[in-house]
Amino acid sequence: MKIHWVSIVILLGPVMIWGFLIIGFFIWLVIPGLNFPQSLVISGCITATDPVLCAAVVGKGKFASKLPEHIRNILSAESASNDGMALPFVYLGLNLVLKTGQNNEIAKDFICISILYECILGCLIGIFIGYSARHSVLYVSKKKLIDKESFIALYIFLSIVCAGIGSMIGCDDLLMSFAAGCAFSWNGWFIDATEPIHIVGIVDLILNLIYFLYFGAIIPWNQFNDPEIGTDIWRLIVISLVVLILRRLPIILALKSSIPAIKTWKEALFCGHFGPVGVAAIFAAITARSNLEGNIVQTSTPLKSLPSKDSQNYQLMASIWPIATFNVLASIIVHGSSVTLMMLFKYLKEQKFKTKDLPTSVSSIESIQLPHLSNSTDNSKEKKTENILEH
Repeated sequence: MKIHWVSIVILLGPVMIWGFLIIGFFIWLVIPGLNFPQSLVISGCITATDPVLCAAVVGKGKFASKLPEHIRNILSAESASNDGMALPFVYLGLNLVLKTGQNNEIAKDFICISILYECILGCLIGIFIGYSARHSVLYVSKKKLIDKESFIALYIFLSIVCAGIGSMIGCDDLLMSFAAGCAFSWNGWFIDATEPIHIVGIVDLILNLIYFLYFGAIIPWNQFNDPEIGTDIWRLIVISLVVLILRRLPIILALKSSIPAIKTWKEALFCGHFGPVGVAAIFAAITARSNLEGNIVQTSTPLKSLPSKDSQNYQLMASIWPIATFNVLASIIVHGSSVTLMMLFKYLKEQKFKTKDLPTSVSSIESIQLPHLSNSTDNSKEKKTENILEH
């Protein structure tokens, strides 16, 4: 964060704002019945890059080892922070929908509540939690007052603490967790201490697999082609193509010279393409619909059932869940397949270079190798015969 803070600010600022507006514009064009503020609510849900899917590629593994370290760092930091930064965009769209014509109230809520209170105060509280936890753990570790099992479980404990405090005081718990994690392992000591113990990676993998099994069970397949709410299958495909192609790629290519962490056009192309939509989109969609329905307490129940047709903003509440889940599904398929294809292309390219130096025909191999082998065997026989005669 200290090294790449300029790049992260650009990715969290102009890049996210571009994606928020361009996706909202195309949803407004493609989905009949939705106005532009309603489209922005859905756009805010699928603007963020998912840290869970990014970690599978830029964290550890065969593919991650082939990426430059600065690219892995910038994508990890961006994906971990912008899922929390997506919530202000969601609340901006909700304020535009629920407070139509009250421009002063919308501006006040967005600046004072969403930005200053939820985001900035949440980050400050997270930094305080992470900083206090780091120094406390280092102290008890030196005094040998903590066992290994408790030490390993600290990152899960900090996540639960941040989520609980953020929910109680109404701050952005995602950003709070990210800030606490940065402050807790600022100099990399926690990673170095837990790297020989693979239990951390195993727990992360198990939790990720459980979540995506849950996600597969709550996908609203029957709503992916529902003309009544405007989610015809071809409309969903068009929106997903816009998200995959136009959400990040054009703006990152345009700002390539302004992002210090991106050094080549090839790196800009990869960073522009690789922006998966995942867990953050589901969380934002549940948050948006619960606010539209007037629920004070956010629920994590599947939103497969349609709301009442008599309710206000019926189409928005009905379409936000299928659009978000379809884009998550498309992102998993496309970004997962693209990684496989890139690995396959690189492998074939390496094999092509290796075969360039080899002879092109069997006869040429025989003409090069066989006489040499036969000469060597003949010479060895002659030497053996000479030795026998001399003896």
